[in-house]
Amino acid sequence: MWWAMWIVSLLADRTGLRSYNKAGTAAGVHDAMTQVIFADLADLVAAALAIVFVLRLTGMQNEKALQGPGAVPPPVGAVGGVGGTGGSVESAGSVESVARVKPVASAELAENPWL
Repeated sequence: MWWAMWIVSLLADRTGLRSYNKAGTAAGVHDAMTQVIFADLADLVAAALAIVFVLRLTGMQNEKALQGPGAVPPPVGAVGGVGGTGGSVESAGSVESVARVKPVASAELAENPWL
């Protein structure tokens, strides 16, 4: 949503600057500056929304990184999973449809820490 506010601020800024260049009276300059101030406020809102977006995205990436490389997201319909209203794994479909994670022996992990 931040990008939509950014586009609004760009359009408002262009409109305000065109009005300013065409203004021939004090009232025209006042109206143009009102448009430019609106564009600046829209820029501030877009920046705040961009910061919120980046913080949320970074939080999700950190959470995923802390789960490790073998982490499997909960199946669709499971409690905390994507979609559905909760319930058990069986309500999401067959057990075969759920991704399986191969257990890693400690010797394999010592040879290749990226498993």
